[in-house]
Amino acid sequence: MSEAHEELSWDAARQVAARSFPRLGSEMLPIGAAAGRILAEDCFALAPLPFYDTSAMDGWVVSGDQPWKIVGEIPTGYLPSMDLAAGECARIGTGGIIPTGATAVIRWEHATEEDGYIHGETGAGKDIRPAGAECAAGELLATAGTLLQPAIVGNLAGSGIDEVLVAKRPRVALFFLGDELIHEGLPRDGKIRDSLGVQVPALLELIGAEIIEQRFINDEYQSLIGAVRDVIDTVDIIATTGGTADGPRDHVHPLLAELGARYLVNRIKARPGHPMLLAELSDSDNRKVAFLGLPGNPQSALSAITTLGLPLMACLVGQEMDFNLPRVETSEEIETPPDFNRLVAGKIENGKFVPAQKIGSNMLRGLAASTGFAVCDSGTTPVGGTVRWLAIPLF
Repeated sequence: MSEAHEELSWDAARQVAARSFPRLGSEMLPIGAAAGRILAEDCFALAPLPFYDTSAMDGWVVSGDQPWKIVGEIPTGYLPSMDLAAGECARIGTGGIIPTGATAVIRWEHATEEDGYIHGETGAGKDIRPAGAECAAGELLATAGTLLQPAIVGNLAGSGIDEVLVAKRPRVALFFLGDELIHEGLPRDGKIRDSLGVQVPALLELIGAEIIEQRFINDEYQSLIGAVRDVIDTVDIIATTGGTADGPRDHVHPLLAELGARYLVNRIKARPGHPMLLAELSDSDNRKVAFLGLPGNPQSALSAITTLGLPLMACLVGQEMDFNLPRVETSEEIETPPDFNRLVAGKIENGKFVPAQKIGSNMLRGLAASTGFAVCDSGTTPVGGTVRWLAIPLF
């Protein structure tokens, strides 16, 4: 195993996580199944949007000057069966295709019908959506690395795209370490109710992971190394909770030593989450596998996922990570240890950061009411001073 890094700064650790692993492969998906995935190649419109000249409103499509004689109707979803001559009009709905000879659309509420004629005011081209007004065929619609939000998926589909190439989801094996956990009911017999087993997988899936193995491991070294060897050839990330310190039953560092791991991050100068780590393992084919060591305290584990997990996931799916976090005023004074960053859970209210209450590293009450972390520099941040804002991914 290579020598471990000295403690890295919070910023340096995130940079390391964002550049240390090769991009995963890609797969083709139907456009209807692609929302939430990362685009693996640039996408160009296959057709202009809109494809036809269409009506922007319900009303009458007209030709020339009023009055206009009603000569028919143009149903939406069909090519017009008529051309319009000067002084003629036809009923049309929103999205209906504009016939040859038409000069404008007049809305229902602006028109008066009398003796088979329509009267009203409109102007040349009024309420007609020209073909290609939104985009031309061949125009770039989305670049590789884009998170496919529903509106983007709809835009791609509207331009004629049926399937897209997306980055494969990183496959994750998740091991929760400790003998003290129970998974239902109230704490009893010295045990405590597990909370990480429900929150950590949900957050990892939310940021793009595919959880293929989830297991609770007792505090026996052989149990842990056996579990890791079971999955190392089938996953891209192995994540653990707990065991990253140096106590007699903290087995993560001995495990990494036995497996010949290379440390990338070994502890960071931040709280909570100081003992988080990131290492590189090799599987039986010498493929790189990430090992993400999360602290066992609930808030520390979540701060570690937002600190190292987010840039690691971005690295694996080929997404550019934006490290320029927005700054916001704080409503309270915040103290941070020398040479450290502090991640303070809270929310933005009236444009200012408000720290949560009950935010110890082993507590979730305050975090449950928070939408992100203030990233505070060492020393004292006064009331009205600025902190960086790191949002927690939310549903």
